[in-house]
Amino acid sequence: HHRELEEWLSSRDVNCDNCKVSVFPGGLRGLASTRRASTGTVLLKVPLKSCLLTCDFDHSIFEGAAPSWSMGLPNKVQLALQVLHHHQGNNNGEESLLDS
Repeated sequence: HHRELEEWLSSRDVNCDNCKVSVFPGGLRGLASTRRASTGTVLLKVPLKSCLLTCDFDHSIFEGAAPSWSMGLPNKVQLALQVLHHHQGNNNGEESLLDS
């Protein structure tokens, strides 16, 4: 399963040269630093296009931000809508409910 996560990160242009895929207690998979890091050290670089964005600001400049109609909703709800949007789009290739 490590390879799948590495491929997923790579396909989204995530730079995690200072991290490795690890399994933590309880079976949780994630990234662990491969070196000691002091405060302010960049361990992971994620392009904005690969991030889920809330609509707390002028979202029109950020492709993929939560739809403007969701601006009044809590951030957790906006992010949940984004996850559903991406999941739906990846599963059936049709337009998401958020786009209609």
